[in-house]
Amino acid sequence: MAGRADLPEDLRKQIEEALRAGQADRLPPPRAAPPRRPRVALPDPRPRSPQQLLLVSALVALAGWVVVFPFSRELLYLGLLGIGVALLSLLLRPQGRSRHYWRGRPVDLPPASWQERVYRLLYRD
Repeated sequence: MAGRADLPEDLRKQIEEALRAGQADRLPPPRAAPPRRPRVALPDPRPRSPQQLLLVSALVALAGWVVVFPFSRELLYLGLLGIGVALLSLLLRPQGRSRHYWRGRPVDLPPASWQERVYRLLYRD
């Protein structure tokens, strides 16, 4: 940006007069932005893919079936439910989605169909 010496004399006088008329000298000095603290985020507990959910659910169901303790039956049912959700989501998995970029960076667009919305709700990519 040009300094004050580079401006023509009449333009410099007009700027100074406009600043005096607007009482720019009475404005408070600009404050520095407060320092940013690093944001602590909790890890995302969702699995990355239906295969991960299937593996974890199979291990939970196996543990509920083999090991006997007070809540082993509920653990078995929870594992079987997870296996069912994983198998169903393998059918709902979005196919052929290309990655979109804007200015060289990947952009996450909103899901187009209800199947993709359900898939994105269950799994992180």
